[in-house]
Formats: sequence, structure tokens, C-alpha cells
Amino acid sequence: MEDYILKEIRKITMLLEALIRKTAAEPDGGYEIIRQELIRELAMDIDEVIISKDPVGILTEKGFSNEEMEALASLLMSVKGSMSMYRQGQVEILNSHIRKHFQSEGYLSLALWQ
Repeated sequence: MEDYILKEIRKITMLLEALIRKTAAEPDGGYEIIRQELIRELAMDIDEVIISKDPVGILTEKGFSNEEMEALASLLMSVKGSMSMYRQGQVEILNSHIRKHFQSEGYLSLALWQ
């Protein structure tokens, strides 16, 4: 089951990266594509995850491993430059939660410290 989830997240990541390149000029366009795909594929609204008190807990409940959380954070960071200041702040807060989780787990993520 874990392999299936990882495979699906990788497929979604590849699809999102292609779509993001097409919509990079639109404000919040890349973020919105990521958000819509996560809703469609995983029944998870990233907006709700970001504003929750325990975003890492929600991601864990949805089956995200540390590697998958890192991939999501990295994907969001890749479109951060085209986001509004509000969205950029939200992504930074989410990444902060993920970094704290990684520190507590002893998981090294170079992608989130760039």
C-alpha cells in the first residue's frame, strides 16, 4: 500500500510540475493548480492543512511519509516566487512545521533549508 501511495504522489508531482510551468505567470496560478490536484487526487485541501494547528498530523493521517512531505514542501517552494505575499507566508509557516517535525524525527532535508 505504501508503494502505491508513493507512486501516486510521484505521478501527481510530475503532473503538477508540468502544469506549473504553463501557469507560472498567473498570480497564485501554480499554487492553485497544486491545491486543486491535491483536492482531486487525495481529497485534501492544502489551504485547510496550512491553517490547521497540526498540519504535519494531517499530512501523516493522509499517508505522507517524511519523503513525501519533503516533496510537497519542495513543490510549493518551487512556485513560491509567483505567489502573493499572503500565500508565501502560508507556505513558510507550513514549511516551518515540517522542518520542526523533521528535526524531532532526526530526518535531514536539505530542500527545506535552501
